[in-house]
Amino acid sequence: MDIRRYLCTGIGSIPADVMMNMHVVFSISSSSGGWPMLQYLDPVPFTFENESHLGLSETQGMLSTDGRCLVVEYRIVDTIIGAIKTPSSTLQVPLADIYSIAYQKKYFGLTGAILLRTRNQQALEALPDARMGTIRMSIKRGDREIARAFCLEIHEVIVRQRSQMLLDDLARLEQGDIL
Repeated sequence: MDIRRYLCTGIGSIPADVMMNMHVVFSISSSSGGWPMLQYLDPVPFTFENESHLGLSETQGMLSTDGRCLVVEYRIVDTIIGAIKTPSSTLQVPLADIYSIAYQKKYFGLTGAILLRTRNQQALEALPDARMGTIRMSIKRGDREIARAFCLEIHEVIVRQRSQMLLDDLARLEQGDIL
């Protein structure tokens, strides 16, 4: 199977035949350790209530990726008037630090949420109400397909990374580098 065709399946809004005509060959991962095809994923808008502010504010943001990291752009907005907003902040979570990401349907599929879990607490520490490396981001009805596709692509990359790490360890074991 041609690796370009394999990488071009299911990439957001870019059809595979368009990607095939770009005449660009991507390896499984770039030399910088990134996944170049992830940059074509559509960003996902999200919100979540800030329970630590007694429901008087919410966090609004966009979830995207640059190929190496999950990029969380966010700001805090008051829920009373909506006029008080903090400046936007950016948090980058390396894909290697993500334990799991999943889209979950809520209320009979009318809305949904992205559940993001990281391998350590520090990865999400800057986000309000992130607990023990876990955050639940609410997704509006109109964005649920984008969110579902985004989570599937990120999950697939995480699985590939872990598989590659296991194959590398197995190869080192066979060579006697690991005791």
